[in-house]
Amino acid sequence: MLIGCELYEIKEIGDIPQTLIFVEIKELYISDSVLKSNKLERINIDADKVKPLARLGGGEYASITTPFSLQRPK
Repeated sequence: MLIGCELYEIKEIGDIPQTLIFVEIKELYISDSVLKSNKLERINIDADKVKPLARLGGGEYASITTPFSLQRPK
């Protein structure tokens, strides 16, 4: 997967400086094998197939074990 992005903003937070970097995604290439079909013709990615990884801080990471969906409020 290749991602093309543009820097949006950099923020320093906390007493011991940590850097948050915000970017705007300009291009995203992803394999058709991880896409779900959708009647609304939106691109939906199957999280079970991608197996995303989250960095929690320091050397700690987490995986998604049971993805779920919620209705968006109107």
